[in-house]
Amino acid sequence: MNITKIKLPSKLGLDTEIHYVGMFKDITQQKQQEKQLMDLATRDRITGLLNRTVFIEQLNLAINASSSSQPEFCVLIVNLDNFYKINDALGHSYGDRVLKMAAQRLEQTISPNFTLASLGGDEFGILLPPHVFTPLNIFNIKRLCEKLLSELSRTMLLDDLDLCLSASIGAAIYPDNGYDSESILRSADSALQHAKSNGKNTFQIFNRAVKTHSPASLSIENEINRAIVEKEFILYYQPKFNTRTNQICGVEALARWPDGNQEIRSPAQFISVAEANNAIIPLTRVLIEVCCQQIKQWQQKGIKLNGRVALNLSAIHFQRSDLIEDLTNYLQKYQISGDTMELEITESVMMNDPEFALQQMLKLKRLGFTIALDDFGTGHSSLSYLKQFPIDRLKIDRSFVIDIEKSEQDRNITATIIRLAKYLNIDVVAEGVETEAQSYFLHVMGCDVVQGYFFSKPLPCDQLEKFIEQTKVLINHPKSN
Repeated sequence: MNITKIKLPSKLGLDTEIHYVGMFKDITQQKQQEKQLMDLATRDRITGLLNRTVFIEQLNLAINASSSSQPEFCVLIVNLDNFYKINDALGHSYGDRVLKMAAQRLEQTISPNFTLASLGGDEFGILLPPHVFTPLNIFNIKRLCEKLLSELSRTMLLDDLDLCLSASIGAAIYPDNGYDSESILRSADSALQHAKSNGKNTFQIFNRAVKTHSPASLSIENEINRAIVEKEFILYYQPKFNTRTNQICGVEALARWPDGNQEIRSPAQFISVAEANNAIIPLTRVLIEVCCQQIKQWQQKGIKLNGRVALNLSAIHFQRSDLIEDLTNYLQKYQISGDTMELEITESVMMNDPEFALQQMLKLKRLGFTIALDDFGTGHSSLSYLKQFPIDRLKIDRSFVIDIEKSEQDRNITATIIRLAKYLNIDVVAEGVETEAQSYFLHVMGCDVVQGYFFSKPLPCDQLEKFIEQTKVLINHPKSN
């Protein structure tokens, strides 16, 4: 070690001198290490901005700092439109450079009094604290959003490439749009999704007049949020049957919510509320984890489903770039493969942004998932989508099955769907089968896989295990004369 000598009082010896110099160097190194650790804990690796954890801490400080004279503050969530195209076309190194440039432009545009953070991926958060915000500043918020959008839309020069991006912004105001950090972020994100649905490259301030809340709706929202945190949601499993082999050929996982009074709430009682209040993402994450954990348990027990476990994805979650990361993390956590699961989506996910939907599906396929198009025939998507997208299975909606015995039109529509799927080499499943006659009609039309109460209602996992072990289902179709 090179030691720089310093003059010390004569009564101190050389050993003491060396000790002090070494101690100063040790302290310097320790301080540097502490700073590095602090940066890792508080800063985003790519942009160098504060991370989501610190941003939430700042929100909580703003809530505590609000007073009768300065009761309000504003939160903006900024999301780059179609950022995935940069990563897909140019690679993640270019994507990281774009994020850095976007962060710099945001930082240069806002006031030093504001808090700017990376919320993960291509999303940024901006906090306008109570001491700079008043109800008269709504106009200024709009001007700020317009300025941010203008700055982000300026051409970015990367090497020899000129890139043109746009962004969408959602804004929410405390306490009108939420009483804690989680709810205010949820409101801002809801406004962001509204901005994106309005064509992107725009901003939306959360509109309380549009989203009015009754005490009853507020109560269910709070219950849902609490239940998500405490992971109260569970899955029931409805078997699918192959009418040709008379065997179970997989199950569909269906969300359920025990209410604590020996009652089980169905999805109709909470899914729409979760979607409307932006709680569907954390709720879906809970359900994905429950599903992966259950699959692992069945593998350890040696229980075979002779097929995959199908799980519904909300359109909102499907359209998020971090869906792939969520699924990958849970597959790795429980050491299972994507080829144990099927993801059910609706037609709307293909209509909103077809190019993104295609790339998202291809990524899911690479993880081993199969993709089922749920409620087929009830939406408005083009049939050309069946050729364009890597769909593995169509699910015929129960609205066509329920009157299949009496309605020639429903029979014709159902038969056409089945033939179309076969021409495109896509499997087909009929749901909502409740009678033997319905099962028979579907069988002779060429639909071999069915599910519904005629075969089994949705079952909790323990009952499903007994059903698989104890019951050998033989379907005796009526023979035609």
